[in-house]
Amino acid sequence: MDFLKFAEKDPDAAWRSAGAKSKDVVAERRNKTIEGIDATIKQLKAGEENPPRGWYKMKGTHARVSIRSGRQLIPFNGQTHLVVPREKALDFYQGALKAAKAGDLDDTITAAFDDDTDKPKTKRAGWSPERRAAHQAKMAEKAKK
Repeated sequence: MDFLKFAEKDPDAAWRSAGAKSKDVVAERRNKTIEGIDATIKQLKAGEENPPRGWYKMKGTHARVSIRSGRQLIPFNGQTHLVVPREKALDFYQGALKAAKAGDLDDTITAAFDDDTDKPKTKRAGWSPERRAAHQAKMAEKAKK
């Protein structure tokens, strides 16, 4: 019974201290992005103009495109939405798929989230002091009338 040498000496203590299986957050986010890009490519190939939950919108000769990890928009060059020529939208997503599968987007995807949680970074910083003061002055003026 050679296999018993692998058993822990104190099984109760070992089980309590085992904790949850650690997960690879980066790979998980990458896979969500790849799944979304795949779905978007299928929509484009099917000829959908403006899918209700799609990552792109067509207007005239251009398409406004975005990439997400789950529901979180991934910014590129500070922009969460990019504009490409309509006929290049499919090429854009095919290139993004290739980059995502190669792991080239991992740092960009990770930067869109806080630490190793699934919480997106805060989207709005709130009003600047100047804007708040202007608003308060406007409301005070309105209250006088």
